[in-house]
Amino acid sequence: GPLVDELSIAYREMTMGRTRREALLDLGERSGVEEVQSFARAVVQAGQMGISIKNVLQSQAEVIRQARRNKIEEKAMKISVKILIPMTLFIFPVIFIALLGPAAVNIYNQFK
Repeated sequence: GPLVDELSIAYREMTMGRTRREALLDLGERSGVEEVQSFARAVVQAGQMGISIKNVLQSQAEVIRQARRNKIEEKAMKISVKILIPMTLFIFPVIFIALLGPAAVNIYNQFK
């Protein structure tokens, strides 16, 4: 996929003499995806500080998972508002007819 292609480009750049920092930061810029840019910056920073890449990858994965959860929750909240209009237009009239229909027939019959 596209991510594998971009990682291959970054790897080739490193084998041709570019520093890991430059190759990863360029990877982030080329992707245009905030998560990839954040990942590249985190890996570069971990390399500079001597932090384990494993810890960086775990924290990045958790951040991305949480962001996805937040987006899903946001969409779910928007859907509940959007579904309110069809409910009021289509479902509530049917409920009113079902509940008030027999009463209306009785009232009509009494005034006959």
